Amino acid sequence: METAAQFLERYWGEARRLKPREVVEEFARHLEDELDLMHEASNASLLRRNFEGSPLLAVPALHWSLCSRRVMVMERMQGTPISQIEKLRAKGVDIPALARRRRRNLLHPGVP
Repeated sequence: METAAQFLERYWGEARRLKPREVVEEFARHLEDELDLMHEASNASLLRRNFEGSPLLAVPALHWSLCSRRVMVMERMQGTPISQIEKLRAKGVDIPALARRRRRNLLHPGVP
């Protein structure tokens, strides 16, 4: 992307006002932050703490001693992922009720 940005600035006069090299640098900074799995682990840990004891959502524990910027290790969970709607329906899960409970719980963590 850096090479393309330099090329645009050099050979297309209109590109200079858009500052493509600055855009690429900004993108790279944000991308690096997003790929830092220690941030993700911290967010997952907070989510787990917020839903501790909730019958609605189970969040896996982190194995902090095995986590790094490039690796996040969590406990293995058993169950049906929320994305597998047909399997949930086959198990008798009321999807609209689950959605209402999830929304209420997100707005008021700790409330069943």
